[in-house]
Amino acid sequence: MSNLQKEKSLQSGREWSFFYLKFKVSFFFLFVLTPQLPGCQDKYPVMTCDANSGVSFDQTDVPVIGPTDSKVDLTVFGDFQCPYTHLFWQDLEEYLQSIKDTPEEGKLSVHFRHFPLPGIHNRALEASTAGAAAYLQGNSYFWEMVPLLMTTGSKLTDDYLTYYAYFAGLDEDQFATDYSGEEAAALVARDRNLGQSLNIQGTPAVYLCGQKISVSNDEIIDNLDYLLDKN
Repeated sequence: MSNLQKEKSLQSGREWSFFYLKFKVSFFFLFVLTPQLPGCQDKYPVMTCDANSGVSFDQTDVPVIGPTDSKVDLTVFGDFQCPYTHLFWQDLEEYLQSIKDTPEEGKLSVHFRHFPLPGIHNRALEASTAGAAAYLQGNSYFWEMVPLLMTTGSKLTDDYLTYYAYFAGLDEDQFATDYSGEEAAALVARDRNLGQSLNIQGTPAVYLCGQKISVSNDEIIDNLDYLLDKN
């Protein structure tokens, strides 16, 4: 073999080795490393609403928007005095308005659980108790009270709470009785105990199909929209 032929053979071998190395590196990144990178396995934090995919909540005597037994369930642990709860609820209400009178509306259940943080918000417990007292007069009365209770502590005094009950159309005498009674307090305590058992540290704590979802409000709404479309 001439020197020229030897040089061409060596050059061809080097090119083949370089090609093979590039192939191995590309294979590693495409099929080994990439699926393990954050966000590459699933587009959304919650991909399914299977019965065994998360916490199975007993939603008996829990305020609800929509059907009580929809496959797609959004459970919110909230503090009425918490500004972050306010912001999330505002975004959620906008989304609920956007799907009003559509098939998606009938696929979704939204449950509210009381998780007041009295060590941080001085009137949160009283606001939750007022909400529970409103619920005792009917599910719809609770939801009439929600936008009124989502406010600052200075507007959650007993006088304000009584006015909110009047404005929401509740029986005021019954509200006063329930607000100071054991049944409303027990509903709030039940939800707080549940939240503590789940190691909830702050509000809002959002569970989508029983799975806790800790991302931005927009991402929660996008994930919710995906599940409604899928189901």
